[in-house]
Amino acid sequence: MKTPSVLVVENDPLLTQSLKNHCKHKGIPAHFTGKLTAALDLIEQEKFSVVVVDRMLDDGDGIELVEYLHDISPQTKVIVCSNMGSEHDRIYGLETGADAYLSKPFSFSEFSLILEKLLRVHKQIESHVLRAGAVVLHTSSGVVTIGNCTKQLRKKETQLLACLMIHKNTVVSRNDLIEYVWGITDSQPNYNTLDVYIRRIRMSFGKDHAHFIQTKRGFGYLLRI
Repeated sequence: MKTPSVLVVENDPLLTQSLKNHCKHKGIPAHFTGKLTAALDLIEQEKFSVVVVDRMLDDGDGIELVEYLHDISPQTKVIVCSNMGSEHDRIYGLETGADAYLSKPFSFSEFSLILEKLLRVHKQIESHVLRAGAVVLHTSSGVVTIGNCTKQLRKKETQLLACLMIHKNTVVSRNDLIEYVWGITDSQPNYNTLDVYIRRIRMSFGKDHAHFIQTKRGFGYLLRI
């Protein structure tokens, strides 16, 4: 698997230099451009793990790039960093396909945490096939096989199960599961919605294997393999 790489689309020279220094310090391969058109050209040439994009670019709104990636490369994670930071702007960006939306000026500590988390997530899902004991999940299609039984999961069910499989035999909090699937957003679903999705996954496992997914009250869920 190739080393995860980052594309930064930002036309503020001071912020661009700060992001360059940050990526260099962290050892993250990164490409930089201040133009929307140049970013689109780069995306055609290389597959990036994470794209960091401003909205107010000289040749267009960076949200166009978010929409484009959502259509042609949904596995690529996207962070929007913009002066357009109203609640409406943030919700619009997240609904369009961004995984995180930071309003300028933002904390580099927060940016670093989000970037590193999204790089980890991208690396994990790029394997396409996850295995945990008798459970085999094809993340690109949502097909899960347990022994001789094969079921088709929906997209969010697939993502939730993937998270539990990546952290098998470890309790994953409800908040971490929600962030993994729905991203870092003010409009995340509540715990009841998450519980419904988990019940659906258990049902797909069948009565003989439903016990693989355990509830740890007050903490979260555990895939016990």
